[in-house]
Amino acid sequence: MGDFACQGVRISHPNPRVEKFYRRWWDKVNGNERSERFLNLLYRLGNVIIKRRNMKLNAQDKIKFLKTVATSDLVDDTHEVSLGKNEIPARYVFYDPTVLEVYGGALSAYTGHKVLTFKLPEALRQIIKTPKTPEEKNS
Repeated sequence: MGDFACQGVRISHPNPRVEKFYRRWWDKVNGNERSERFLNLLYRLGNVIIKRRNMKLNAQDKIKFLKTVATSDLVDDTHEVSLGKNEIPARYVFYDPTVLEVYGGALSAYTGHKVLTFKLPEALRQIIKTPKTPEEKNS
C-alpha cells in the first residue's frame, strides 16, 4: 500500500529554477524511499515517529534557497519546527513506535512534555552484553 500511495509523488513549482532546487533536495533526502517508508509505517502501525537531521547550506546553495518561498499547508500548534541558520532538512529517520516508551508514563500526559525512550527487547540486550558470533562482535 505504501508503494501505491506514494506512486507519482513529485515536486513542482512555477519557477523552473526553484523546482530544480527542490527536486535536487528531494533526491538528496531520498524522498521516494522516505515517502514509501512513512506510509508503510503509518498503514501498519497507525503512527509514525520521525527524527529529522539537518544539513548546512553552502554559500551558493544558500543564495538559491533564499530566492524560494514555501509554506506548509498544515498548521501544527503543538510542535514548533526550528532550523538553524543556513540549515535545511537532510535526512529523516523513522522509529518503530513499538520499541519506544513515554518517559514518566501516565504522569507525562499532565506535564505537557513527553520524552520518548527506547525499550530494548531482552534478546537484543543479551546480544549487546554478550556477543557470540563475529557479526555480533563487529557491530
